[in-house]
Amino acid sequence: MAIVSDYVVMAAVWLGIIGFLTISLTPWLKKTMKEYAFPVSGSASLLIFAIISWYLGTIGYPVILALVPFVILFILNILRGEYKREDIAGYGKWIFVFLVFFTALLVFKYENPPIDFAEKFMDHAFLASIMRTPVAPPVDPWFIGGHLNVYYYLGYWLLGMLGIVSGVPSQVVFNLSLPTIFGLTAVNLFLIGHFLLQRFRYLPILTLLLVNPAFIVNIIKGKPWGSVMWDSTRTITDTIHEFPLFSFLWGDVHPHVIGLFNTTFLIALLVYTYLKWENCIKRDKYIISLLVVISLGTMGLMNTWDALIFGPITVITAIVIAWRQLKPDDSQHNEGKVKGHIRNISRKIRENWKDFLILGIIVPVTAVLLFFPYYLQIEGIELKGVFPVQSPTAPEQFLLVNGFFIAILVIYLLKDIIRRPYIAIIILPFLLLQRFSAAIILLPILYLPVKRGRTVTGLLAFFGLAVLLFCEFFYLKDSFGDSYYKMNTIFKFYYAAWVLLGISCFIFIGEMLSNRIKPLNISPRIVKIIICIVALGLIISPVFSPEKTSVGHPTLDGIYYLSYTHPEDYEGILFLKSQNNVTGVAEAIGDDYSYFSRVSSLTGIPTILGESGHEVQWRGDDNNWYGERLNDVQTMYEDPSMTSFLMEKYGISHLFIGENERSKYNVSDAYPDLVRVFNRNNVEIYQRPAIQSNQ
Repeated sequence: MAIVSDYVVMAAVWLGIIGFLTISLTPWLKKTMKEYAFPVSGSASLLIFAIISWYLGTIGYPVILALVPFVILFILNILRGEYKREDIAGYGKWIFVFLVFFTALLVFKYENPPIDFAEKFMDHAFLASIMRTPVAPPVDPWFIGGHLNVYYYLGYWLLGMLGIVSGVPSQVVFNLSLPTIFGLTAVNLFLIGHFLLQRFRYLPILTLLLVNPAFIVNIIKGKPWGSVMWDSTRTITDTIHEFPLFSFLWGDVHPHVIGLFNTTFLIALLVYTYLKWENCIKRDKYIISLLVVISLGTMGLMNTWDALIFGPITVITAIVIAWRQLKPDDSQHNEGKVKGHIRNISRKIRENWKDFLILGIIVPVTAVLLFFPYYLQIEGIELKGVFPVQSPTAPEQFLLVNGFFIAILVIYLLKDIIRRPYIAIIILPFLLLQRFSAAIILLPILYLPVKRGRTVTGLLAFFGLAVLLFCEFFYLKDSFGDSYYKMNTIFKFYYAAWVLLGISCFIFIGEMLSNRIKPLNISPRIVKIIICIVALGLIISPVFSPEKTSVGHPTLDGIYYLSYTHPEDYEGILFLKSQNNVTGVAEAIGDDYSYFSRVSSLTGIPTILGESGHEVQWRGDDNNWYGERLNDVQTMYEDPSMTSFLMEKYGISHLFIGENERSKYNVSDAYPDLVRVFNRNNVEIYQRPAIQSNQ
């Protein structure tokens, strides 16, 4: 195991690469984004890096060349004298926010590093496969001969590319990834706070730290910590409804979590566009549009569910901006001047149609075209359509998940509800049809449009509520069967709704606090001390967390736990990772979410069939490949006369024999056609001689 100083160096190099990408792009956005160029460049530079490296991987060029454009930009910035002291000083608060959240979660990951349950095997398998063979589409580590074009993988690709250029091994990249996403998302939320609040600008960051009411109820009931966390995300029957804090503590480096920095980045861009569009010069409009294209274009490859939500939101935002520009001049409001009114709208359409064309049509179309080769490569099972929900969510379950947001929105809209109670009559048919959760959602939806002083914050809240309302009436059918038919829809759509409602509700709270609390006369020095104390508390809080899976071995190495739980497997896995001529590895096939598939998952080396439930879900079984691969692996272990032939059939170079294989199959005592290249107690690794001769 590496010592602490080694991990400090790895984290520093990792952060150095991210910082370099950010400051290389910042000066080029300064004219458009002004004082916000640096935080915008954080997410934008990573997405651009992902795009460039993906295309390099697609055409077979070294992905490290993706750094070249940034090096050129950096050199040009130096020659132009772009890095002025006053500009760099302005980066401080953004760096501070990022490092606080990055470090806090890194401390937690240091105490909870193992890649050992839930989707962690899958997440690391994809990461390791991409880093081992950086080609696009990447090799599927659980289905040798197949590729990851059955799944949205760009988030793994981005993190893997950062691992490659920083020289950090995949098992450490795994534990640096979520802290990085945590920090980037916090910066984007802080950025939104700057756009929409004069005071309390940090409040939107609390979207990351908020728990749902079910979490609080479970604590009051005295449930153990593990049950408090888990049960709070399984409140609605037969569904999953994670929230960000749970996801980061749970530790799966999964697409819905990876994509969080991109969705908050797009929200920040749309808010900025809404506020500034009319006053932007043509060049700035093009730059903003390009940033939206980059964010929306990469979103579909990071987590397709996000694109299904934020694609329409982008178009609707464009429509709202265009409609706002079509408002008649005050001079045309006089009664009897209908013709003047019509002429004015007609003139504005002629003047502003290009703006809607750019935002509402060109941007989403270009976002799709940005990765058009990716969409041509997709082979996974598609969604089977949109269908009506037969069992609406029980209102008590709905409120245990979304009650905080509903309460804040009702408080914010209370005066309007009291002023116009008759609007609520529209809810009556839904109550009669026993669609109680839909009625709860409709109440704020009906009053947001009539709220005095409507703002972009209200629009974000409207979008979040609309997503929740959609889930009450429709679901996207996939392969989860009848019992869990709406599980994925609730899971992915509620996650996006949480972000939209969290941002809008905390902005509303900030507005209400600003109106009721006068600024305190506290010296800036005292304010900085308080901020530092809060930040330090956040950073060290994971040390006192009841979650500690390192069992006395804190580390950032996600596979080190094997050294004391399965030491022979650990040595065998390290041996395979150190070899350059491994084309594939055979291992036992077992249940999903178990210790089976541990070799392919922890090395990224493709196996004949890893977690089969996942693969059947992605690929189907139209060609009956499942039974064939299942039987071939069993034959490979139990019939030595067929082992070499079957290894050659799949392009497998190594045969791994450990506790799992011996418990699953009647493993042969000898394999005369193979050469044993590793032997530690109960673990043996054999190699085909033809492969060995090429060493």
